[in-house]
Amino acid sequence: MAIDQAQRPQFFEGQYLGADDLSATVEYSRLLAQRHDLGGHTWGIAIGLTLVETPTPDGTGAVNVTIAPGYAWDGFGRPIVVLAPFQVPADLFKSIVYDGSKDAGPLLGRTYPVWLKYSENPMQPPATGFSNCGATGQNSRVLETFQLVVGDLNFSAQRDPITIDTWVGDAADALTAFDPNATKLTDASIPHQNFPEDNASAVWLVPLGCVQWLPNQTLGQPGSFVATAAQSGDADPVKQAKQTFHAQSDALRQHISVVAGAVQAPNGLIRLKDRATSPSTVSTTDLVRVEGNLRVDGDINLLGGKIDFEDTSAVDSNFQIQTKQNINNGLELELVIGNQNAGQNDLAIGPLDATNKFTPEVVVLDNGNVGIATTTPTHKLHVNDNSGIRQNRLYVTGGDMQGGNVWCSMTYNAYRKGDNSDWIFPDASRTAVAIAMDDNNGAPRFQVFSTTTTNSKVFGLCFAIDGNSGNASFATTPTSARITVNGVVPAHGLLNFFATDADISYDGGSDKFLWIKALGNADTALFGGNIGIGSSLRPTALLDIGGGVTKFGADGSISTPRWNVSQPINNAIGGLPVNGAFTSGGGSLLLFVSGSGFSNVGAQAIGLQILIDGIFHGIAQVFTNEAASHKSFVANATLVKSIPPGAHTLSLVALAATTTDFNDFFSVTILELPF
Repeated sequence: MAIDQAQRPQFFEGQYLGADDLSATVEYSRLLAQRHDLGGHTWGIAIGLTLVETPTPDGTGAVNVTIAPGYAWDGFGRPIVVLAPFQVPADLFKSIVYDGSKDAGPLLGRTYPVWLKYSENPMQPPATGFSNCGATGQNSRVLETFQLVVGDLNFSAQRDPITIDTWVGDAADALTAFDPNATKLTDASIPHQNFPEDNASAVWLVPLGCVQWLPNQTLGQPGSFVATAAQSGDADPVKQAKQTFHAQSDALRQHISVVAGAVQAPNGLIRLKDRATSPSTVSTTDLVRVEGNLRVDGDINLLGGKIDFEDTSAVDSNFQIQTKQNINNGLELELVIGNQNAGQNDLAIGPLDATNKFTPEVVVLDNGNVGIATTTPTHKLHVNDNSGIRQNRLYVTGGDMQGGNVWCSMTYNAYRKGDNSDWIFPDASRTAVAIAMDDNNGAPRFQVFSTTTTNSKVFGLCFAIDGNSGNASFATTPTSARITVNGVVPAHGLLNFFATDADISYDGGSDKFLWIKALGNADTALFGGNIGIGSSLRPTALLDIGGGVTKFGADGSISTPRWNVSQPINNAIGGLPVNGAFTSGGGSLLLFVSGSGFSNVGAQAIGLQILIDGIFHGIAQVFTNEAASHKSFVANATLVKSIPPGAHTLSLVALAATTTDFNDFFSVTILELPF
């Protein structure tokens, strides 16, 4: 244990000085520097030591890699100084054999980390005859230099353990080894360690970054370093591979930092800036100036303050973020966009494109107007987007279309595409309804559309109003009529109310048939100018009652089964009886009967009986004085009532003492009356 590392050499008059005294003086100074470097700072690169690529003279596109001059110290506080550019030897990679699976990527070759290691070389040995026999370390100078190490190294190969008292372990555990409640020291800079007695051989590598090495595909031929600087002509895979390489290389480098619990500003100013950037000339009263980008991996806490935005000349722009108590005894977060309300200042939200160009998508003006997809909102909420506004399944959608037309609507379960070329139906399992309100095709309109359960993605017109005329329509566009109704099927056609040519007009549909049905009551039908009453059948006469029961023709004719003339017997030859068939509509019958006969003895009444279905209903007779002389029977008009409708048999039967033969002829005419 090197307890004497903390001893400070001291001299007095008359003291005999030896080599140990002078070495102790040098060692004490080194210890002070080491403890200061690791106490007030962390180990790493202080300046320079970058890996620089320069094209090789052979024009192959390969590069030489050199380490730029610079300074660093390791975790043992030992300085590593590179005073001149140092070329990374290619011989360090000569044992690497080409492997197509590893070396043939978008960026050729493989990535290898590069490390610096502190090293010492003894210099100026004693002259001949002035050395002590058997003694070591008799050189009068030690060259502090470095060695180059390349390759992926595990953690134990990157640094040796440190010693504190009797504890030996990794520097990151130096605090927790003595205080279990302490945190792990990730920077591994320990100023109170017992520095290694074998100072020259202790390992602590300082990472410089990475190089890209491409082995030669021909075994035994030298490989080369690959250029990793981005070129304008790089393809996307190459560009991405180079970006990945530099991210890995930059992450490997470790720079020194300052260790301090507080920073005191002697003149009220703490300046944070890049060493390569000149100090800002703009003066402010701020305690801390960050002259560059600021990254915070954690919370930013403002204790009663605000975020204030000023221009590059430190002039207040009246843009700020602050908190204030609201009227509800709570706090509100205020985003101030100027000290006006004229609509000139705005808050804009939007993305950056590949060229770093900002595109505002949401804009809030200082007058309270909010615009979405517009930078000039004219109302408290102004949305300039074809897809519109959504409230769950309700949408307000539409916009300009090709040809100067527009489309604006309120819809359920549907909205327009961004280019307004078609509809989008979010839930195909449901129907959609749309109310269109616009002046599409130049005419003001109000229309209601709907899809169906069998076709949920095609709108059909349900109702429409023409804004110019006020005319309305169902399932079709408005016409010149006040109301137009389109039938369910093509056969129904169009029905117009208060058209220009009639109060009610009808185009007849494809079947030219209009059927009016009183539910639970009678039917009325129109067909080809004919009117039908009491039936749904197409009327076949100008007025058709009961589906052909009674017809009034255009020529004045009447056809009805209750008003009919028939002649069931017409000039039939005797003798009697004679039969004839007829059909009745169920009204009253007026029978006109004619015939003839004779009597064999004379001086008596002769004639015939009128039977319907075997039932007597009247007679036709005459009195004769002559025997064997044919006489005509008197043609009486016989009224018959209560004959049921249907088919009947009319029979003419001779009266007693009446004889008929082939010289007699019989006729019956029936007039059927509707009462």
